[in-house]
Amino acid sequence: MAEGVVHISLRDQMLTDQRRDNDGQINQQQNPTDQIVHSPVLDLLDSERYFQICVPLRKAALKGNLKEVYDILEVHEEILDRSSLLRMAITKGHATILHVAAGAGKTSFVEEMINSNSIQPSNYESTLQLQDLNGNTSFCFAAAAGYVEIAKIMLGKNRNLTAIHGNHGKTPLYMAVMFGQKEMAAYLYEIPGINLNPDERTALFFKSITTGLYGTYHE
Repeated sequence: MAEGVVHISLRDQMLTDQRRDNDGQINQQQNPTDQIVHSPVLDLLDSERYFQICVPLRKAALKGNLKEVYDILEVHEEILDRSSLLRMAITKGHATILHVAAGAGKTSFVEEMINSNSIQPSNYESTLQLQDLNGNTSFCFAAAAGYVEIAKIMLGKNRNLTAIHGNHGKTPLYMAVMFGQKEMAAYLYEIPGINLNPDERTALFFKSITTGLYGTYHE
């Protein structure tokens, strides 16, 4: 999948495909806001802070430019540090900086952001569980875009990410299949302990057929 297309339009593509999806996935008509259990902090989304802080942060994350992020943190150190940044929504759709970077495939950026000695391990787990306005975690974005290395980095910090459903109740595995991400689907399918209920297995079966992935990532 071409970088430069995915990271800008991934969220819209996910929403479009989910609206078109009629193959039996559970919770199909569920309101996404009903599924949001882990919400980011919205303090930066007021008009002034949004344009001064969020817009530059989003641009830096899309480019994978850590220096720009650190420069922004230095300028606004009275209200923001590296640890608190990971919990902040930086887009109107409540995406965090990890959502943006994961969707853009910025592996080194994601790894650096969540591997700081100044951040407690428990904070890694909680920040990776944060959901955007549609219920998707940053891990969902990585799964949908097919960035396996990013998924591995995230799962190294929080093994529960595969169980957190995104928009309309879709699992990260389902999203990988929905977008035809063979390598990602194979990786997620083989993770020990991943549990799919019968409805999820049925939905995954039909979606893997429609995307041409059936038989390519499981026996």
